[in-house]
Amino acid sequence: LEELENLQEKAILKVDDYLEHIPKYNLNPKRKKAFLNGLSTTEKKLQTSEILAVFSDDEFLGISKLQNNEIKPIKVYAI
Repeated sequence: LEELENLQEKAILKVDDYLEHIPKYNLNPKRKKAFLNGLSTTEKKLQTSEILAVFSDDEFLGISKLQNNEIKPIKVYAI
């Protein structure tokens, strides 16, 4: 505990650090509310089926799966 106390905020990793192994997707801010409510978003630029870490304006929103040109929320983190 003493070591953590000395490190203070340096001991806390940012979400980006935990999710660096997952491709990052920057969602249009206009679609943020829809994503947080569990709605999918069409994305024609991405062609592979994969798991994505979704951000909007540098804010982590959740994890999604890209499938058939749709970004579908798997886990939404509303903070």
